[in-house]
Amino acid sequence: MREIDWLEEIHRDVSETTFQRGRQYFEQGRVKQLSVADLDEGNKSRQVMIISASVKGSGRNMYKQKVGLLEDSGAGAIAGNCSCPVGFNCKHVVAVLFAFQQGMETKVEQTAQPNDASLRWLDELDDSERDGDLVVDEKFIAYVLNADKAGHAQLEVFKTRFKKDGTGLIKGNRYYLDDLAERLEYRYSDDVQVMPVDIEIAQSLAAQIGYSGYYRSEATLKGFLGYRALMLALETGRLFWKSHQTGKRLGQGAPRPLNLSWEEEAGKGFKLQVALQPEAGFILTDPPLYVDGDRGELGEIEQNSFSAKQLEKLLKAPQVPEQVADEFSKRLLVEHPHLTLPPPKPLDIDEIKDAPLTPQLHIFAERGKEGLLHAMRMRFEYAGLEVSALDFEPVSVITQGDKVLRVFRDEDAEYKAISRLEDYGFSYVRLDARPDLFCVVARQSMLERAEVWNSFMENTVPELEQDGWRISVDDSFQLQFEEVEHWDAQIEQSDNDWFDMRFDITVNGQSMPLLPLITPLLEHFDLENLPETVTIPLDEQRFIRLPSAQLKPFLEILLELFDSIQFDDDGVGKISRYNAAALADMEEHCYGLFSLQGADELIETGRKLKNFNGIQPVPPSPNLNAELRPYQQTGLNWLQFLREYRFAGILADDMGLGKTVQTLAHLQLEKASGRMQKPCLIVAPTSLMSNWLREAERFTPDLKVLILQGAERKQKFKDIESH
Repeated sequence: MREIDWLEEIHRDVSETTFQRGRQYFEQGRVKQLSVADLDEGNKSRQVMIISASVKGSGRNMYKQKVGLLEDSGAGAIAGNCSCPVGFNCKHVVAVLFAFQQGMETKVEQTAQPNDASLRWLDELDDSERDGDLVVDEKFIAYVLNADKAGHAQLEVFKTRFKKDGTGLIKGNRYYLDDLAERLEYRYSDDVQVMPVDIEIAQSLAAQIGYSGYYRSEATLKGFLGYRALMLALETGRLFWKSHQTGKRLGQGAPRPLNLSWEEEAGKGFKLQVALQPEAGFILTDPPLYVDGDRGELGEIEQNSFSAKQLEKLLKAPQVPEQVADEFSKRLLVEHPHLTLPPPKPLDIDEIKDAPLTPQLHIFAERGKEGLLHAMRMRFEYAGLEVSALDFEPVSVITQGDKVLRVFRDEDAEYKAISRLEDYGFSYVRLDARPDLFCVVARQSMLERAEVWNSFMENTVPELEQDGWRISVDDSFQLQFEEVEHWDAQIEQSDNDWFDMRFDITVNGQSMPLLPLITPLLEHFDLENLPETVTIPLDEQRFIRLPSAQLKPFLEILLELFDSIQFDDDGVGKISRYNAAALADMEEHCYGLFSLQGADELIETGRKLKNFNGIQPVPPSPNLNAELRPYQQTGLNWLQFLREYRFAGILADDMGLGKTVQTLAHLQLEKASGRMQKPCLIVAPTSLMSNWLREAERFTPDLKVLILQGAERKQKFKDIESH
C-alpha cells in the first residue's frame, strides 16, 4: 500500500484550503496519536487499512479520526471520518495522512490546560470550527443536493451514520426541518447529533419556504436564503450530490468562468449556448452557483454579472431568426451595453480605449413649474464623442449610421469631475428624463443659490477652463451680478412732526428703492454672520452685490427703526422726530454710503439728542413780573427744552403749584426772543377764563390776551391775529 501516494489522493478529494490547513496542523505537531491496523479481507487485489489518530483542534478540543485506506486493483480510495463538525475528509484527516505518509507513530501528549480565560480565548481564536463534536459511531445530519438541467435545485435532509467498516454511509431516514428547529427552541433531543450549523441551515430553508412547507425534509433552493443554506451545508462537509450513499461528497470548487456564445443553425437562425468551463450544471440561487457531480465540486461562477433570474432567462433564450439577427445584435450593443452578452452577428465596431477625458458644461436657464431654473448640463468627451455624465456605464455604445463605436470610460476621472461640481455646491437633478443636469440645491433660498452661482461664474469657471474643461453659456443664461453706483436717502416732512423717509440705490443707471430688496436679507441672515459680500435679487436674472462692512451699520439702524416705523410696499416709511437720534447714528456710521437729503433740521436734532447732557436752565424774561420758585424754574426749563427740540410734552405739577405762571413765563420768553410769530391758543374750562386773564395782566402785561367765550365769541375771531 505504500506505493500509493495517499496525500495525492486526498488532495484530489478536498479543497485547496482544507489541504493546506491540514498541512499546517501536521507541521504544528497537532497529530498526537496514530496507530495503523490492517483488515484481512481474503482478497489479494483488495486491501483495507484503518488509521486511528487524535488531532488537537481549537482550544481544548481533541478530535478523533478513523481513516480507511482502500486499495483496489492498484487504485486508492480514502474514507476519513472525524469527530469534528465537518466530519468527513476534513483538515484533521489531511493532517493524519501527512503523519502517516511520513511513517510517524505518535503518543498522546498531556498538555497543561490554561486556567486563565484570556489564554483559553487565545487558543480558541486560532480556529474557526463551529461548536460541538460529531461522534463517529452515532447518527448525524447529511444533506443531498439535486438539480435539473434548468438549474432548479432542491436540498434534502437525512439522518445517517458511517458504516462500521468506514467505507460509506447507511441509508438512514429523512429528517424534517421542523425537528431541527425544535432542537433550538425546545432543546429537543433524539438519537441524531445536530450541530449549530444544522439549525442555521434549517432556519434559512424555513425562512425561504414559509410555514406551509415547514414540515418537509426537502426545500427548493432559490434567492439568497437558498444560497446561504447551500453554502452552509457545503461547509459542514456533509453535502452529497444526488445521494448520500452513492453520490460524491461535494467540496468547495474553484470559480468557473461562464461562456456565452451563439451557434448558427442553417436556415433557422442563432441559438444561445450557455456553458461553464469545465462543464458543470447551474444552481439558480442568488448569486448563482455551479455543481459538478463527477468531480464532487460546488462553487461560484467567475465574472458572472447575471442574477439568477437573468441566468434562467439565458438558459431559456429563444432562437434569433436570421432576418432579425442584425437588428438584435445592434440593439444589444446600443440599448443594453451593460449586458455582458455577445451579439449573434458581428458588427462593424470601433473601440475607443485610453482616450483622455474632457468634461463639458453647458450653462443655461429655462422656465419651469417653480419659476426660472439656472442649471448646467454635464457631459464627458472621449476622442470627440460625447457621453452622458451620470448614466455611467464602463462602456458606452454610440452609433454613427451603420457604424458602432464602443467608448471605454474612465470611471475614476469621471467621479472626480462630478465630485468637484458637488463640492462647489451643485447637486444632480433629473428633469424631463435628462440625466445630466446640475443646479444649486433647491432647498436653499434664492439668496444662497445666487451666492453659489456668483462665486462659480466669477471664480470657478476660469479655474475649470484652465484645467481643460470646455464650458459654454447659453443666451438664455442672463444671470448678472451688478454693483451699486449710488446710495441715497430722502427725508421729507409730511404732517407736523412726521417725515417720509425712503432709501434708494442706483444700479446700471436705474434708481430703485432699497428697503424692499433688503427685507429678505433681514429674514435669512443673522447680522453677526453676514457674508463678506451680500447678494440680493432684483429679479430672476439680476442680482446686486452689497458690501457687508458698509451695509451692516445701516441694517442695525433699520432693525432699530422697524420697531417704530412702518414701511409701505414702495419702501417709504413714516418716521417721527423722536427717531432723530437713530438718523444721526446712521449718518455717522454710513461711511459716506448715503447722502441724507432734506433732513438737516431732523439730523441736527438727532445730533443734539446724541450729545444730550441734561436740560439746561433758562433765565426768565426781564419783563416777567414774578419771581419763580425753584420748581417753577424747572418747569420753565422743561418747556424751553421741548420747544428747542420741537417735542410735544406735558407740564404735570399738582394743583396750586403755579402751572399758569410757568406757562405765562414760557410764552413771555418766546415773545421777547422773537420766536413767537403767531398767536398761541390756550384751552381751559370756562370757570378759569377770568383767572387766566387776571394772571396774564399781572405777570406778563406785554402779552395781549383775547378771551373767546360764550355766544359772542365768533364776532371776535377777526381780532385773533392781533393778540
